[in-house]
Amino acid sequence: MGRQASASALPPGTQLRELRIREHLGGGGSGLVYLADHSLLGATYVVKEFLPRELATRAGDGRVAPLPGKEQQFEHLRKKFLQESRMLQELARPRPHPNLVIIADAFQENGTVYLCMVHEASNTLGDFLAGKPKLDEARISAWLFPLLDGLAHAHARNIWHRDIKPSNILLRDDGSPLLIDFGAARWVHPDSEKTLIRQMTPQFAAPEQVRHGEVGPWTDIYGMAATWYFALTGQPPMQRPPPDGWQAPYLERCGERFLNAIGAGLAFESEDRPRSIAAWLALFGVAPSSAVAAGLRPAKPVDIKPRTNATWGMDTEAITQLGGAFDPSDAEPVDAETDQRPRAAAPLSEAKQARQDWRLALLLMAGLVATLLAALGLFFWLKA
Repeated sequence: MGRQASASALPPGTQLRELRIREHLGGGGSGLVYLADHSLLGATYVVKEFLPRELATRAGDGRVAPLPGKEQQFEHLRKKFLQESRMLQELARPRPHPNLVIIADAFQENGTVYLCMVHEASNTLGDFLAGKPKLDEARISAWLFPLLDGLAHAHARNIWHRDIKPSNILLRDDGSPLLIDFGAARWVHPDSEKTLIRQMTPQFAAPEQVRHGEVGPWTDIYGMAATWYFALTGQPPMQRPPPDGWQAPYLERCGERFLNAIGAGLAFESEDRPRSIAAWLALFGVAPSSAVAAGLRPAKPVDIKPRTNATWGMDTEAITQLGGAFDPSDAEPVDAETDQRPRAAAPLSEAKQARQDWRLALLLMAGLVATLLAALGLFFWLKA
């Protein structure tokens, strides 16, 4: 990262709402990345700040402002930055995918926008590969196929990542992979923000990204294949077809079918690549791990009518006490079938109440007489 971007980073200790900046992690052309602690939740988040270094600057009070003459470009990219938060929210429906980054919050402050992602204890694949490990098919597969399932989840929502590379793949402490940074992603839907500015990493970008061709699932397949080609060979493909026989040095560690499938994902022409994650998995001889990865669209939401006056977790049947032991008699009974308290009986008139009291007294007297007669009968029986 350049000096200009580093110099403009917020210093540790800066407060952003309930977030306190702990550390500046780095950044790129569109903004900066921090580690921050949430004062109320006690959780740690990764925070992305929109600050395009070619279009904006930071004032002494921390506010971000576009450079003179760059206002329109700044606002355009700000909307694109906000779109990333909406994409991540879309990816979390109906539930977050375990191999895709999870957004926690987004807000506007200091004249700019901040995105908050759940922090994961991890290292990047790029850092891991810097040690030049000799990876085998089993190790690569354990990372590749969960990532492909995550990509299928995104593709089913018409979201193409478009910047898959080793530094955008995290390896968690438990060994599972996580795909991050959807800042360059394309979301194909009517309200998506279109931009003429290309965001890509040339070493791993698909040829159609450089040539302004049509992008789609095949573009992400190239990026994923390029990433693992680099992991094996130490060289990114750079939009060049792999040389003939490139698989030979790795056949002791990886099967020929596996290496050929990687090569198929690197085809220079997009038409020659698998057109979907399901098609690429078939070349590996692997069955998709989810219906979405098999090429099926997510099921449409079931039309469930909301409960009238739903409490959303504010349990009105629960009892809150300030000290003292709980007395079950304090709780009102609830009808298990209707989930409602029984309706209170209407108050009785004085005359009806008097008649009820008289009937109750007669019943008590009858019970007492019966008890006395039974006791006398038992006495004479024992004496006889």
